[in-house]
Amino acid sequence: MRLAQEYRVLLAAHGVAQRRCSRLISAQQMRIEALEAQAMRLHAAAILRDSALAFAHDDRAALKASIPGLHARATLARCVDARLEHTQSQHSHARFTIARLATTDIIPP
Repeated sequence: MRLAQEYRVLLAAHGVAQRRCSRLISAQQMRIEALEAQAMRLHAAAILRDSALAFAHDDRAALKASIPGLHARATLARCVDARLEHTQSQHSHARFTIARLATTDIIPP
């Protein structure tokens, strides 16, 4: 009789453990499905981003090819900008020097 009672207690504990494991496995399965869905969304977003980037690259290349002499003009524009900056710097330095000399006795009023 005591053995049968221990067996029933053991079966009850086994049932509790099985239900707990079933709940854990179910929760893990739901988590796996959610992560798989997230991975699919991220993969789709990466494909969209890469496709948009490729199309933009192709559009830019086509635009550059359609404008003759664009590279030379861009290089010239950069040179002009550098010269302008240099000239403005020289002009600013010259005005500073003149202003400084005007406050000394070297240049008469």
